[in-house]
Amino acid sequence: MSMTVLTLTLSAALAAPAEDPPGDAVKAEMKKMEGAWAFEKLVPNGEEPRPEGELKQMRLVVRDNTRTVMQGGEVRNKATYTIDPKASPKTIDVEILDGPLKGRTLYGIYTLDGDTFTMCLSLDGKVRPTKLEAAKGNVYQVFKRAKDEKK
Repeated sequence: MSMTVLTLTLSAALAAPAEDPPGDAVKAEMKKMEGAWAFEKLVPNGEEPRPEGELKQMRLVVRDNTRTVMQGGEVRNKATYTIDPKASPKTIDVEILDGPLKGRTLYGIYTLDGDTFTMCLSLDGKVRPTKLEAAKGNVYQVFKRAKDEKK
């Protein structure tokens, strides 16, 4: 390789805009998810939405890569999650550690818009939903950042 070609190659590489490492976008998005979330809507398997009285007792608590669903102060399930905020739609994979679906991974999509967090997870653990909607085979959830709890 000639010195000119090498110099041009290095110049082009140095001039290329630096992209954020993929981990930076994930970390920033996970930071936005942290805290306590009140359940606004929960529709399992395309059935009737859970009653408002039941939802008022429920919280989703997100810390680092762990999600815990609480009901009446007790843990209903615990899971870890991974996300891809650059995908379209954004994706989330939830690995259930404790609770009725223990050992399963639920593939989903989500939006995070200010104090509203919406998610749709596939219950079959095979096919990722393509729309944020209540449908058979999915669990559809809408959360609002809990005003009565600190992060």
